[in-house]
Amino acid sequence: MTSALVVMDVQRGVAERFDRPGLLDRIGAALAAARNAGVPVIFVRVAFRPGFPEVSAANLRFSAIAGAAGDDFAETSPATSIHPALAPRPGEPVVLKKRVSAFAGSDLEVLLRSMNVTDLVLCGIATSGVVLSTLCEAADRDYRLTVLADCCADADEQVHRILLEQVFPRQAAVTTAGQWAAGLAGPAAGLAGPAAELAPPRGFGQRRRDTLGRLAADADVWVATADESGAAYLVPLSFLWDGRGLVVATPRSSVTGRNLGRGGRVRVGLGELRDVTMIDGTAEAVRDTPTMDAFAAKHAWDPRDEDGDYGYFRIVPERIQAWREVNELPGRTLMRDGQWRS
Repeated sequence: MTSALVVMDVQRGVAERFDRPGLLDRIGAALAAARNAGVPVIFVRVAFRPGFPEVSAANLRFSAIAGAAGDDFAETSPATSIHPALAPRPGEPVVLKKRVSAFAGSDLEVLLRSMNVTDLVLCGIATSGVVLSTLCEAADRDYRLTVLADCCADADEQVHRILLEQVFPRQAAVTTAGQWAAGLAGPAAGLAGPAAELAPPRGFGQRRRDTLGRLAADADVWVATADESGAAYLVPLSFLWDGRGLVVATPRSSVTGRNLGRGGRVRVGLGELRDVTMIDGTAEAVRDTPTMDAFAAKHAWDPRDEDGDYGYFRIVPERIQAWREVNELPGRTLMRDGQWRS
């Protein structure tokens, strides 16, 4: 069994129209996880020859694009290149397609067969476009499929949620980038024996990049709070990193909901035992709809649809520490008093 991560239509002209908080960061984290685990990465983009000779007037979608796009969908246009934040590495193939599905008008099938790929991990823009079309065609070609829900985006959030929650699970495993990356690492990843040689400690810049990648890609955290008497309470919660803090949702009447609602101090833990991120911060209420929508899109679950009064809270970091082995304990504090170290 050989898997490949297929990143679709995340080209500059498309990605810049989908301003979804953390989307490119989460895709970048999935790319990093694949590369670290030796999983092949394949990029897919859509573009045409000058004058769009490949586009038939009978194709309503692409004939409209050809009539309005000018040179934005030309093969040589910068708008059709993979977004620079996710630039392919040397040797990573970039497939050129001519229709919605990644298989249509491309050599993707030949490439997959030559690589002996049997399992596809799909992500990209848009959920109702390339992801849906490629998933259906790949299923008919007998590939085993996984969709990274938080690495997809669509202009219509309702359609996005329906596809991820009701349609895709009929033919694919639907998960998040963080959960998929954890599966690649395995339950014992990083747990080297005492005699194992330690990897060199990471520098500050690499630790910060790794931490931001984890915050963008991971799905769940341990959240520790305390009540007014000092009694501690620890629960796992799903979260969204929105650039300012970790947004969580929990019933307001729960112990954690009451503790967070008081705006007290919070401690958060991410990662395995030897790849730790610890965050100390304070909680504030979240009331804006775009953040709630982004939370629902990441997790394919909307607490607003649940019975009970769910509250949204942002845990704003004041201190962040990250380390793997004992040789990374020095310099583990990346943020202090809400400011990244320089």
